[in-house]
Amino acid sequence: GLVEAYGRCGCIVSVKSVFESLVDRDVVAWSSLISAYALHGDAESALKTFQEMESAKVPPDDIAFLNVLKACSHAGLADEALVYFRRMQDGYGLRASKDHYSC
Repeated sequence: GLVEAYGRCGCIVSVKSVFESLVDRDVVAWSSLISAYALHGDAESALKTFQEMESAKVPPDDIAFLNVLKACSHAGLADEALVYFRRMQDGYGLRASKDHYSC
């Protein structure tokens, strides 16, 4: 959708604006926002957004975790990535794919 499209273009202000206008913020919308931050080197905002998603009671899926792991990877946050990787499996029962291991 629009959140993902603006994110790929680097239009972070537009990404946030579209996201905030959404009435139903599902895991796809949250994950797209996390991805936009990750793609553009803002790991802090990506991780904060992930925490906000959890606070909003939206359970993350494997793609949301992949985007968080990418944000950590690009920022050199190996220890933080390992915490999220373990949470994905132990806290949410999600299976890691090859993408989770290689990002």
